[in-house]
Amino acid sequence: MDATQKMPTVSVVIPTMNEAKNLPHVLPRLPDIVTEVVLVDGGSKDNTVEVAREVRPDIRIIRQTGKGKGNALTEGFEATTGDIIVAMDADNSNDPQEILLFVDALMNDADFAKGSH
Repeated sequence: MDATQKMPTVSVVIPTMNEAKNLPHVLPRLPDIVTEVVLVDGGSKDNTVEVAREVRPDIRIIRQTGKGKGNALTEGFEATTGDIIVAMDADNSNDPQEILLFVDALMNDADFAKGSH
């Protein structure tokens, strides 16, 4: 990204199902460039939603109306407002700091950025 480019807004979509124990390890590690976090809850029986709000008071909670991870992501994408959308799992299998690398790649003309372990 060069100095003349405006920094994009970045939305993170996190589908969840009973992830209360993981969210305190994931949400605080989101980089400062994240401007919006949309959690799509698939009917958790634990206190996932309450923990998410406690850890990140600005989080947007969407109650999933369909079924499955693909549907959760679709519903989350539709709810975002960011210029860039990042999908991330809540199970602590992703390094939230890698969002910086993905945004940098997109700002340098990549059409798509994907990480995997």
